[in-house]
Order: sequence, then C-alpha cells, then structure tokens
Amino acid sequence: MLLNSGLADVAAAVGVVSTFISVSVGSTAGVSSTGGMYFVTVAVISTVILGEPVSAQKVTGIGLPSTAIVVINQ
Repeated sequence: MLLNSGLADVAAAVGVVSTFISVSVGSTAGVSSTGGMYFVTVAVISTVILGEPVSAQKVTGIGLPSTAIVVINQ
C-alpha cells in the first residue's frame, strides 16, 4: 500500500513538472486540452493491460478527442 502511494506521488510530480515544461514550450490551449484527455489513457490501459473488450463506443471515445487535439494544435 505504501509503495502504491509513493508511485502515485512520483507520477503526480512528473505530471506537474511536465505541464510546466509544456506550457513554457507550447501553447496553453494545446497543453490544457491534452492534459484533459486522462480518460483516454484510462480507456487504452483498460483495453491493453486489463484485457477489456474493444467496443465501438470506446473507439469513438478515443478517436474524437484525439482528432480534436490534432485540430486544436494546427
């Protein structure tokens, strides 16, 4: 339990530092919209690592936000 807590702290710290570096390098619109796609990461991890079935709803839920990021960053 303590190990998981430590790993979560390290991941949060990496996320915060990465956000600050991204904002200093790129546009705020791209960074904030990309950071808000955490649910896509969860869907991909649940499918790849946990072996949950791929559905049309999941593919749409991953594809539309990904397309939006591409459009925003152009």
